Amino acid sequence: MSLHQGLKESKDGISTSLRALQNVTSTTLPSTLPALLPGLPESLAQLLLKVHNDSTALSLSFKPPITRHAALAQLAKVNESFGRVCACVVAATGGQTGGALVEEWKDGVEAIGAELVRLLDVFIDAEKQENTSANAQSSSSKDDNPYLLHTGLVWNRIDRISQDLSSTEVQAATKRWKSQGEVMKDAWTEFKEFMEEQDEEVEDGEDDGPDFDDEFAELDEMMQGGKMSPEERARAEAVKPLFGLHQILHSTIPRYLPLLVLEPEEPYSRLLDASSALTAAFDSAIEAMYPDQDEEEVDSAVSSLGRRSLGLIKTFRDRLDRAIGDEDRRSQCATFLTKWEDRLQKEQGAWSERALSVSSLKHALPQ
Repeated sequence: MSLHQGLKESKDGISTSLRALQNVTSTTLPSTLPALLPGLPESLAQLLLKVHNDSTALSLSFKPPITRHAALAQLAKVNESFGRVCACVVAATGGQTGGALVEEWKDGVEAIGAELVRLLDVFIDAEKQENTSANAQSSSSKDDNPYLLHTGLVWNRIDRISQDLSSTEVQAATKRWKSQGEVMKDAWTEFKEFMEEQDEEVEDGEDDGPDFDDEFAELDEMMQGGKMSPEERARAEAVKPLFGLHQILHSTIPRYLPLLVLEPEEPYSRLLDASSALTAAFDSAIEAMYPDQDEEEVDSAVSSLGRRSLGLIKTFRDRLDRAIGDEDRRSQCATFLTKWEDRLQKEQGAWSERALSVSSLKHALPQ
């Protein structure tokens, strides 16, 4: 077999293995999830390490002068090890569509496969160029390996999934939850920083005028999100306690997710959907607070945020009622949720009062 043919067959083999993963997840999930085969996560971790080592050996085998037999042997090893990795993902489904764990494994393995295909494309292009130049191999430095960069991308993808590989459904759900929480945390941090910048502008007396051309001053103001009116600033300050409360709820829930494990285990999709809805509502509410606020839009966004948080708590409790966990931890969780709801009611009342005060401020300001 020629080297070109071997590369093409290897690329086709990787693509075939990837196609086996197409139907392992679905928007329609089973009511219960099958138990993982004993040792399956450990097997996947070992096979990922083998793909890492085999891809390294493959890259080195293409270091000039290339030995066709050695390169073909390494191509076969990469195909075999990657195929076995894909088989682990399929095995985790138990013959049906998988939940958060299977989706995590699938996404990670598909990313590895995509990088392997790109690496093989680099080999194919290099092999074509070598065939068009009789002196290509002799003119290459023995220490020159243009494939290491692309091999490094394969390593990075393998490391991403290997370093924090979920072995249970609740671990995968928790990881997804925290990923959603990072979006919420970023929006909250940006909003607080924006408010701090507004305070600094007032203290610095920026209203006296910028030291540079008006055109650049306007551009800078646009990049910073604009300047708040006194009414907008008051409204934003008034809603900050509510925003902080919702952020606390979302960031605290992960510590209690292990209490929700069921036997047999069920997908966490309803809970993750509720989490996603809350983060989207939080982002919309934050967005509504930037300059050029619309009072009705702000009120609607804040109300929607409250409903999403309460909906999340209901979904959490529905599952908690069916789970059997540590009684002390369950009691601690129940206390937290009850106190949070009480605090929400209090802060929503305070927000309504502050909102009325802000409206009064609006009418008091000169038009």
